[in-house]
Amino acid sequence: MLVGWDITGQCNLSCIYCYNRKYYEQHKSSDIDSTTIKAIFMDMINTETRVTYIQFLGGEPFFRKDILDILHECDRHEIDFGIATNGTLLDNEKIKRLCEFTHLKNVCFSIDSYYAKTANKLCGQGTWEKSVHNLSRLLDARKKHTVSFNIGIESVLTRYNTKHIDATIEWASSLGVDYWACDSLKKPFGLLTKTDITLLHSEVFDIGRKIALVAAELPGFDIRIDWGLPLFKSYINSIAGRDICGGVEKRCSAGSKSVWVGNTGCVQPCAYTNNFNEFRSDIVEELNIKKIDLSLINLPFHDIIHSCYFKDFYRFAHTISAKRKYDLCSRCEFIDICEICPLDIMHYGERCTKSCLEFLRWRNQHG
Repeated sequence: MLVGWDITGQCNLSCIYCYNRKYYEQHKSSDIDSTTIKAIFMDMINTETRVTYIQFLGGEPFFRKDILDILHECDRHEIDFGIATNGTLLDNEKIKRLCEFTHLKNVCFSIDSYYAKTANKLCGQGTWEKSVHNLSRLLDARKKHTVSFNIGIESVLTRYNTKHIDATIEWASSLGVDYWACDSLKKPFGLLTKTDITLLHSEVFDIGRKIALVAAELPGFDIRIDWGLPLFKSYINSIAGRDICGGVEKRCSAGSKSVWVGNTGCVQPCAYTNNFNEFRSDIVEELNIKKIDLSLINLPFHDIIHSCYFKDFYRFAHTISAKRKYDLCSRCEFIDICEICPLDIMHYGERCTKSCLEFLRWRNQHG
């Protein structure tokens, strides 16, 4: 079982795409204390549903003063883990401790651009300089201590940084990190508007093609894209000459292989469910699943994973397909694997086939 855990609702930055400061002050007291987290780890290792990996997220994980103690507990119980951070709060002690963990597998730095002015516009003045400086220090420490956890950079796509995304990848490669990844925002945060994060399909296709061309020029550098329909992913992989999309045939693992834990300890089948109080869509027919908060503070991990709510959600996510109403899908080579989660469709407000048709038109124009 893979776990994504928002270990804190707090952030140390006044990021343009973060929740505002008032939000973090409201959620400061909601973070689970370290004593409770240690008890949760004990439950996770004793359960029949074995937790094999935890990815710690936030907010900013290092905003918690007890984060290293939490990571130590994870390490002590032999649970592999990774951590996503902007890197600005790393110091000599934290870097040294990270290099001592046996089960640390990945440290991902959130840096949205190679261009300091753009990154600082998104995350606050001076944050790019701190992030890059501490990234360099961690790379040096990893080499010095001869440890092998991965270090990477993830960039979030917005209208501010897509024009130089290729330069950002080349810059990341030059730093000596193990990989560069990108993601896209589904909802506007803070000062960002829907316009700031909403890209036309043609723009997304152009960005994907640009990334794939860079991947072809940097065959030894790991590049990861985890967005796009199978038809588009197949096209991108063909240009890159390798799989940079996390597997064209990758299916949703919600409710089966991975779960999402919020900073208050509530468990959801996937990250998408955090954004909805209940799940409704015209393609869901008469099925309506209301969001239920099942907390690790009150219930054992195994009981939550095998609850009726999780089983109903799993059925919801895996049996409702957008393809059935369209003739195109009956002819598509990905008909057997292209089942788009209704939550994903609700995020974008449209069915997948429209995107497929737009991609086919775009591909015919660009070759």
